[in-house]
Parts: sequence; C-alpha cells; structure tokens
Amino acid sequence: MKPGAGADRDAVGAVGALSAPGAPGVDAAESVLRVRGLRVTYGARAAGGRVEAVRGIDLDLRPGRTLALVGESGSGKSATGLAIMGLLPRGADVQGSVRLSTHRDVPGRPDVHGRRSRFDGPGRFDGPGRSGEHGRSGQHGHFVAHRASEPQNVELLGLSDAAMSRHRGADLGMVFQDPSGALNPVLPIGRQVEEALRIHGMPRRAARDRTLELLALVGFSSPRGVRDAWPHELSGGQRQRVAIAIAVANAPAVVIADEPTTALDTCVQGQVLDVLRRATGELGAALLLITHDLAVVAGLADDVAVLDGGRVVEAAAAGAIYAAPEHPYTRRLLAATPRLDTPRRDRRGLRRSVSEGTEEGAGTPVLEVRGLHVDVERRDRPSLLASLLGRRQGGLQRIVDGVDLSVDAGECLALVGESGAGKSSTLRAVMDLDPRRADAPTVLLDGVPIREASEVRRRLHPAVQLVFQDSGDALDPRLPVADLVGEPLTVTSMPRADRAARVLELLGRVGLDADTADRFTAQLSGGQRQRVAIARALATTPQVLLLDEPVSALDVCVQAEILDLLTELQDGLQEELGLSCVVVAHGLAVVARIADRIAVMWQGRIVETGPTREVLRAPRHPYTRALVSAVPIPDPARERARRAIPLVEPVAGADPAGTPHVGGCPVAGRCPLLPLLAEPARALCRTTRPALAGVAEAQGSPSRRDQARAPAGRAHQVACHHPAETVDLLPLEPADG
Repeated sequence: MKPGAGADRDAVGAVGALSAPGAPGVDAAESVLRVRGLRVTYGARAAGGRVEAVRGIDLDLRPGRTLALVGESGSGKSATGLAIMGLLPRGADVQGSVRLSTHRDVPGRPDVHGRRSRFDGPGRFDGPGRSGEHGRSGQHGHFVAHRASEPQNVELLGLSDAAMSRHRGADLGMVFQDPSGALNPVLPIGRQVEEALRIHGMPRRAARDRTLELLALVGFSSPRGVRDAWPHELSGGQRQRVAIAIAVANAPAVVIADEPTTALDTCVQGQVLDVLRRATGELGAALLLITHDLAVVAGLADDVAVLDGGRVVEAAAAGAIYAAPEHPYTRRLLAATPRLDTPRRDRRGLRRSVSEGTEEGAGTPVLEVRGLHVDVERRDRPSLLASLLGRRQGGLQRIVDGVDLSVDAGECLALVGESGAGKSSTLRAVMDLDPRRADAPTVLLDGVPIREASEVRRRLHPAVQLVFQDSGDALDPRLPVADLVGEPLTVTSMPRADRAARVLELLGRVGLDADTADRFTAQLSGGQRQRVAIARALATTPQVLLLDEPVSALDVCVQAEILDLLTELQDGLQEELGLSCVVVAHGLAVVARIADRIAVMWQGRIVETGPTREVLRAPRHPYTRALVSAVPIPDPARERARRAIPLVEPVAGADPAGTPHVGGCPVAGRCPLLPLLAEPARALCRTTRPALAGVAEAQGSPSRRDQARAPAGRAHQVACHHPAETVDLLPLEPADG
C-alpha cells in the first residue's frame, strides 16, 4: 500500500472496518461479524498434501453496509463464506476466529418471556395502501419489524453442527450461487419459505402470512401465485428471489450472497441485485457479497476486499478501489471487466467492410440459414385424473420460430438475449444436432444448398464446427488433450504421422504449451479447457465456428483472454481460412468486444439486428433498450446513477414471455413500452405481429442513404411497430464510448 492513500483506504486485512458516519442505525464502533486470522485448509487426495484455500484473512461486517469479496475462482471467496456458515465439507481444517456480535435489536425474536409480537408473527408489511396490505403490482411496501432485544456475542468456530443450526437462518442467512440446487424440486415455493420460518419456532399460521410478506419484499407482484408454484415453474431470476426471501426470512444480522448473479442474464442480474439491496436494507443487515465481477458490485458495495491466492491483497472503500486501484491484481481485474465502452480491435480487410456496410462485403454469405423452426414438447402440470391414468398433458411449444441467419467470411455475428430465447437451440439445429427440429430449414454453404443427410455429414460438419458451452462436459475426461484435439483428424485424409505435428500446431494457435498435450482435462483450468475445445474445433480447418456461451462460466480475466483469442484467431486466420464466428451470449458488454453484427432474440424470434456499434448506441426495440440499460458499469458513481428500463414482471408459472397475444407482438406481454402508449397503438401491438424492417430515419440513426448502401440483411432492422416512440418514451443514457 502507498502511504497517505487517504482516509478512504483501509489497511489490508482489516477489511470492511470503514465507518459510515451519520448513517442511520449504524454504530461505527462495532461490527456485527468479526473475522480474524481465518484459515481454511483442505486435505489434497493427490500425494497426501494439504491445500491452503484461505490464508489468514480479517473481515469486519457492519449493519446496513455491504462488503464485496472479489477475486477469481480459487481465490478463497466461497470457502470464506462457507467457513463462516459452518458448511465446509468434512476434512476441511478451519482456524481463526469468527465472532457474531448482535448488540442491536433483532427483528422478530421472542421477548424475554418467549412470546412473539402480535400481528403476523414477526412483523407487518406496509404496502401502498393501509398498514398491513401486501404491495400491489409494480409497487413494494415497507417491511416493519417488531423488535425485541436479544444481545449476544458468540464465537462461531468450534460450535457443533446442532449449535450452528440455531444461528443459521436466524442470525446468518446465505444465498447460494445455484438456486436450482438450493430449492427442493418436490415442494412448492410456499412450503420451502415457511420451513425456514417454522424451524426457528414460528407458528404455522404466522409463517404462512409472513411468507406472503417476504415474497412481496423480494419483488413478486403476485405473492400468492408464487407461493403455490413449484421451482421448475419459475425462471432463474425468480428462483434466486425465492432464495433471497428464504435467506432473510428470520431477519438475520448477516446475509452472505455467494455469486448470486453468475448464471443470470443481464436484466435479471440487475433485478436480483436490487432485491438484495432492498431486502438487506429494510432489515438493516450486513451483506457479504461474493463475486468475481467488479462491474456487478459497483452500485451495491460500500467496501471492497480483493482476494488472490487466499489472501486479501487490497481493501478499501468502493470509490477508492475503482478510482485508484493500487495492487496490480486489482488493476488486472478492472482492466478485464467487460464494458460497453471497451474499444474493439480494429478489424482488417473484409470484416471492416462488412461492419461498415460497404459494397465490398456484399458477396455470397459463407453460411446462410432460412426458416429455422424448433418445437419441443410442453409438459403442463397434470390433473389428478391424468396422473392416475398415467397421461401427460401439454403439447408442442415452438422455441425457435422462423429464424434467418447469414454470416460472411471473416465476420463475427453475435446472438444475444436472455435464457430461453432460443439461442443455443438455434446453433444445435443449424448443425442438425437437435432431433426436435420441426422441419428441414434451408441451409446454404457458400451459396450451395445442403439437402440430404449425407451432405450434412460430408460438407456441413467439417466446414462448420460447434464449441459447446460447458467444455468440461464436452471433452472426454478419459482421453489426454492430444487425443481430444486429434480425434477429428481421424475422419480426414491426413496421414497418421502428420497428425501429432498438427495437434501441436493447433495447441500453439490457441495459446497452449506443447506439454499440455499429455495432460487430462481434470488437470486443466476452465480457461485451458475452453482453449482445448476451440483447438479441437479448428482441427478440420472450418469456415465457421459456432460458439455457445464460450465465456459465461469463466472469471473476468480468463474471459478477456478467451475473447482476445477469438479476435486473434479471426485476424490471424482471415486470409488463410476466412474464419467466421457465430457467438451466443447473454452479455452485451462481452459481444461488444468481438462482434461485427448483433441479432437480438426474444422467445425464438429475432427482434432487432444490425451493426454492433449502431445497435448498442441507438437500439430501437424496447427489449434491446432494456438489455442495454441493464449492463452494469464498473464505476460506482455512474452505476448508482444508471436507471435500468425494467421489463414487465411475468406471472409465476406462466409463459416467461408474459401473457400471450394471439397474432400480436410476441414481446407485448412484457414490453416496457406498451403501458406508455395510447390505446390504439396498444391494440396494434396486441393484434398484429411486426416483421423485421429497416429502421426509419431519426435523430441519432444512420441516414436512409447509408441504409440503402448496406448489403441485404446487414442494415439495422427492428421488429417493432413503434421504433420512434421507443426512443422518445424509453430514454436511454448515452452509450458508453
């Protein structure tokens, strides 16, 4: 640390001890949770060694404040949270001190006679109407907790599991990374929330009432519908909200959130962070937010501690960390954080001409797909009679609906949208790997149609290669890397003697050493496995790479390395191969670094497409504007000032697209623009489905002459009846950069 860094910067190790003078209800002299000298050691199975995951860190958590614990995978973040909760696996050795000091009034606890406060158990919910009402649709009331004094000062390390169970859920709440794994799939949501309340002594009737209050607190407009729903009927973001409701059910003094937004889409990610902020703020709880992404916590964290190798390498107030990071690792994390204003590398040759829409890029696409449809069987909840008779209820649901794609030589096209939009299904259907494909689409390779199944295997598969989202599952763990990369060469005419040299060439091309060839996938990091998957895809010298969420499961530093690798591959192989890419992603900041064009998908349909820079700077579809507005900014001041455009909340258990409108716009059920329009305009959206059309001339959009110059299918197009009203009624802050 540099001396004299200012009052905002704290000493390394004494993390989160920064006071908030004048903050209501915050005692600057005390911490609700003090961690000192925490060490976590695992017994390594190989060679009988020991692995020290956490190496003596200190933390101080204060009521009403958020401490972000930031670092890459393996830095010790999750091990720290699990050690505090007493949830580490057997064989883990934990040393140090974790002291819980709730020297404050605790909401919803019994008084000295063991009695609970009246009225709905531990508290009430003051909605927008009279006291005690639940918040109405789109509005959230204020949770008011009845309080009873219960001071305690407890050393948590060393307690038995039974003793810790009295504190888990009551004093300490935890939101796990995967809500699907945290929720019981065979119990309705209400039962699971009530269980968290009743296990700490709340009567059944009071627990049922409190469940509705908690579901309203985390932003559900229809708490009763969510209470009766099952986990599989909720989206990922909705399941994470339920997990937050369970974590704060008993008004704990400390809430630990372990990567709560990692697997979520951009819009849902912002909503979950808002719910965390609101829920912990209402209860005055201390929040420990564990993440690898500094952009995610910029608008939420009061203090930041950066972990590397199990040690805190830098700790300071959030503003100081982002404005003047001192440790090289912190600067590396910030530099790798994706953002919309990250300058893209200058494209060479054809790719620059394609992105600018000049005549040079108007040749025959290397890959073109027309009229792609994919249907899946929809399984509704069966009636009692149908269950007894063993009959299924449901029908066919179209998840990809008439998608047209084309990609030119050397071009990178990005498919973006939330989970369930049909992006991955589109790639699998193009490769004829999805048996659910409703009919045979028109697929053209270099302008020549592929009609027969034999042609798919003989012409399409060698020329178009798919890199799957989870490289760990896609690569056979029983084979060494050399065999994995060389396996596609066995179907080519390459002599066996030349294959080993080709494998080493491919490994070098993706930035891996020759020594990697003899290793197994279990010995590789996530980024190395992804590089192996890309090298394997390049083995047959393809013309097009289809990449399904290639960086979604990676840390920001490794993510940046893979994105740079893809850019270098396209730049380096453009003259040699004319390599093109179709990248599936849900993060706009990620694709902004590599994509020439963007196609935004919603429920199996493309709703907006065009050059990357133009779509991100001047989106004309309400859904695209909501996506752009939700991209977090790694700058606390700007992130706190950012105003996201929220989508209409879907009803629990209903179609994620919202209320269907037969024959109308598929986005109408969740469109943020629809409530702002006059009734005749709303009627048009409900009754007439819009088609992709060129964006009309408007301020900030390209001229009609420029649009006319663009090659067919390359101009900015939008499937919306009201693109001009979208700009006027849904203002968007100026795009970064």
